[in-house]
Amino acid sequence: MAEAVLDESIVYAMQKNGTQEPTGLVCLSPDVRIGPLASSACFTTELKFLVLAPGVLRLEALRVVDLDTKEVMD
Repeated sequence: MAEAVLDESIVYAMQKNGTQEPTGLVCLSPDVRIGPLASSACFTTELKFLVLAPGVLRLEALRVVDLDTKEVMD
């Protein structure tokens, strides 16, 4: 028999009220470079991370840098 499925709000409340310290993450692909994009163009990429220990995972920020204009977005 399978375990009962928890309501999404219960799972969210359990995660929000967790008292564990966030586990460290190491990005295995910290520098993704693409060529120039046309106006209104999109690009999709995948970032790989290594978890240092089991536990709550938290990503503080992701920085996107336009190498032509030096504009930065966190």
